[in-house]
Amino acid sequence: MKETWDINLRQFFYYLRVIFFSFEFVILLIALWIITQQPAFMEPIFTRISIEGEDFRYIAFVPLTIFMWIFWKSNELLFPSEDEKKILQKWKHYNKLKSHFYVTFLWAIFFASASLIAFFMKIQPNILLGFCVYVFSIIGIIYVALSVYFAKIRIKEIFLSAKDE
Repeated sequence: MKETWDINLRQFFYYLRVIFFSFEFVILLIALWIITQQPAFMEPIFTRISIEGEDFRYIAFVPLTIFMWIFWKSNELLFPSEDEKKILQKWKHYNKLKSHFYVTFLWAIFFASASLIAFFMKIQPNILLGFCVYVFSIIGIIYVALSVYFAKIRIKEIFLSAKDE
């Protein structure tokens, strides 16, 4: 029983480490700092970009579209073909991969939700706060998507090296 408790506690702390020591968390902190302390920082960008009503609707759903791509590609990461699944599950870092997958998925949900909440709360495109929320949600979710993309490349490398052995 104590071993199980140690493993679960270790796994819990690993999840916390993955969450709080990540670029996604840094993006969140920078966004919160700019939104609460320095909103004027975004004003020069905001004044140069003119987003009208219909365009705003499409831009609002960009993070959701990227989220769907992340969901699709992440599913392929953890559930590859049967041959590759055996290789992946025998890999010594498989549990860490799963932890990163789940945390990445949570970050994707967070960033996509941030943009949707701002959209459905009727934050207009001419309000600086709404603009900041959208900019940082798009930056965050693009970073998450790039992480998934590079993870997919790394997993392919692992499969190729395992097949060579």
